[in-house]
Amino acid sequence: MHFLILSGDYSRFLRWLYTQHPGLANQCYEEQYDYDLLEYFDEAGQFHCSPWEISDGFVARSADYDHRNKENPLSYTSLIVDAWPRGSRYGL
Repeated sequence: MHFLILSGDYSRFLRWLYTQHPGLANQCYEEQYDYDLLEYFDEAGQFHCSPWEISDGFVARSADYDHRNKENPLSYTSLIVDAWPRGSRYGL
């Protein structure tokens, strides 16, 4: 596991991070995982969201469940990816 310590403009880093889904998709492919992008921003800054079940795993900092999004929509989101070993939808 790698850790990154940031100083300065953290929001700039997050904007970059949340658009890294193409690289993440490639990494999943190389590691033989299938995946669904559940929440992410594309390179043009457009937010995309696919339906997901809270019973599959709760993500507090998400478009639907972060309370801060009630006053300022999409102000607190995450890059949310569901990944599983290729050929086994739920990794079983």
